[in-house]
Amino acid sequence: MIMRPQWYCDAMPLTLGGDTGISGPMLRSRMLGLLHGVFAKRPGTFAVAFPGREQLPTLPLPLTGTLRVFASSREDLEGLAKNVISQPWFRDYARLSYPQAVPDDFCGDWVRFVRYRVPSLASDRHEGEEHGLLRKRRMETARKAQMTYFILRSARTGQRFSLVVNREQGEPQSGECTPNGYGFCVTSSPFSLPELPWA
Repeated sequence: MIMRPQWYCDAMPLTLGGDTGISGPMLRSRMLGLLHGVFAKRPGTFAVAFPGREQLPTLPLPLTGTLRVFASSREDLEGLAKNVISQPWFRDYARLSYPQAVPDDFCGDWVRFVRYRVPSLASDRHEGEEHGLLRKRRMETARKAQMTYFILRSARTGQRFSLVVNREQGEPQSGECTPNGYGFCVTSSPFSLPELPWA
């Protein structure tokens, strides 16, 4: 399926720290993992955005862990809500905001959220001193660029892994989008999302 970012809602943690003992980034990772389960049933339907580092200091705490979900229609987002509120963790720790339409006359910034691949040690074909060097270089690049990462668990293997995402300035999106299973774009198929206010 191919989508256009015409509607959106926010997935927000109910609390950060406090009684949960869970940090904002961990709550955000858990939310993305649960959303991915729904996204996988409807590939290419949903795209995901999150605030930039420069925006975080001005946001109220719950919004710093927010994920914004875009879809082509209000019905798509209402279907998403029905799926996630049936999950006990999401009911206890997060909520989805009411779907809103992206204004037809939107003229603000557009942003890309691009998956940045960091190879695992197991996938490295090099041996000896070369083993792990590509992973190390790519991790260092991600660190210097202050890319956002999510700690997720594979439903297939049960293994934990990091999903690294680079937030880049984009161009106004005129065509259709093809998000991956986590709602981000890949370098071979980039697309941009409108940077709507987070407050």
